[in-house]
Amino acid sequence: MTRVKVIGKANDDGRSSVDAIVDGDLRYGVLQEIIRRDDNKDIAAAKAEAETILKERGEPEETNMVTVPDLPFIRRGDTVDLAVGNFIGLYSVLGVSHNATQRLMTLSIMKYEPKLPEPATGGGSPSNNQAGTFAVGDAIILNGFVYVDSFGTGRGRYFTDYHSTITIVAPLTRATPYHVGSIGWVFPESLTRR
Repeated sequence: MTRVKVIGKANDDGRSSVDAIVDGDLRYGVLQEIIRRDDNKDIAAAKAEAETILKERGEPEETNMVTVPDLPFIRRGDTVDLAVGNFIGLYSVLGVSHNATQRLMTLSIMKYEPKLPEPATGGGSPSNNQAGTFAVGDAIILNGFVYVDSFGTGRGRYFTDYHSTITIVAPLTRATPYHVGSIGWVFPESLTRR
C-alpha cells in the first residue's frame, strides 16, 4: 500500500468528498486504499489510521518457495532453520504442500526477523502495567491488524477501537506475542490499556 485516501460522508447525490490523501513510499508506484471517515471520527483520527495502514502495509512482503525433504510435522506458522541454496537462517512457514510419493514438501517461506522486547524501565512483573507489556486478562483497546500466528504471518482484518482482553501471551521475542479475545495475534504497538 503506497497511498491511503480518506473520504467523508456521502452527500445527497451520493458523492463523497476527499478529506485527505496520505502518501507513503511511492517509488513502487501507487497502490491505493480508500477508507471512509465516520461521522464520529475527526480528520486527525482518520489521518492517524491512514498512517498506521501505511506503516504496517507500506512495503512489499518478500515470500519464497523451496522444495526440501518431507517432514510431515512441519505446519503453517512454524519457524524453520534452513540451509538450502541461498536460504540460510530462520524462516516463517506461510504454507506447506506435502508430496508423499516423492517424499518432498514445498514450503512457502518468509524471512523471520524476531522483534526483541524493549527493555523494562522498572521492576515488577508484566501484570504491574508496565508500558508495552501485557498479561493474560488485561483489558485492552486494539487499533491495528490481527495475524494468524504469534510470528506475525497471515495478516487479517484491521480493527479500530476494539475493546477486548489478552487471552494468550507468547514469548515476547515473537513479532505478535499477544492474542486478543478470539480474533487473533497482534503487535504490541497496536494495543493500549483500558
